[in-house]
Amino acid sequence: MYDFVIIGGGIIGMSTAMQLIDVYPDARIALLEKRVRASLPPDRA
Repeated sequence: MYDFVIIGGGIIGMSTAMQLIDVYPDARIALLEKRVRASLPPDRA
């Protein structure tokens, strides 16, 4: 079970995850991304 689930590993999703880690360091966070590598342009994933 996760405390937070973030959909999308782009700049907004990654920034949200980083902020949640700062505010809730013990929280379990899931980040869902459809590409193999998050935060990369589609042609580089």
